[in-house]
Amino acid sequence: QQAVATVLDKGSRFVGQPGVYAVEDLIRQRYRAAGLDILEQENYCAAPRTLRREILVDGQAIPGVEVYPFMPNNLQPMNTPEEGLSGPLVLVDDDALLERPSFMGCIGVVDARDDRVPRQIGFLWARYARLGLKAIIVAHPEGFESMAWERIAGGEECMVSQLPVNYVRLAASPAILDHVGKTITLH
Repeated sequence: QQAVATVLDKGSRFVGQPGVYAVEDLIRQRYRAAGLDILEQENYCAAPRTLRREILVDGQAIPGVEVYPFMPNNLQPMNTPEEGLSGPLVLVDDDALLERPSFMGCIGVVDARDDRVPRQIGFLWARYARLGLKAIIVAHPEGFESMAWERIAGGEECMVSQLPVNYVRLAASPAILDHVGKTITLH
């Protein structure tokens, strides 16, 4: 139990992350302790790697805003141009869908509280892209632990799909919601 807890504390077990190597070591130790022969085969695997993740206002990183990209669509990583992806940050909710004439060139943010997520769109990233938004950010005012991850990043209607499309989709800490209306730049 203690060894498993220690492995889980190492973080993500996605390819290339520290947690995957901790699990590898744990399995190797357990097999040896059981007296099993261990045969290892190395394989190469493509895995996305985040080189830069930040949101800027007036060229400065926004204090207190952590940003995390969603998993790639079918190993198509999200990329922003070298200069970043810029636009006004707009809150996308049912009211905005009814009142705003256009979302073209904007970067959208969705308040992930159940009663604030647009009913017609949910967490389907492709529908946000069809609105003309350059990117979509999901945030919850009470933090990452309050997000309905099973709805946001799992299942058929979510921020990740099998379509190999480069469309920027991020989760951000609550402070991003304080910057609605400002022009931001994503890297």
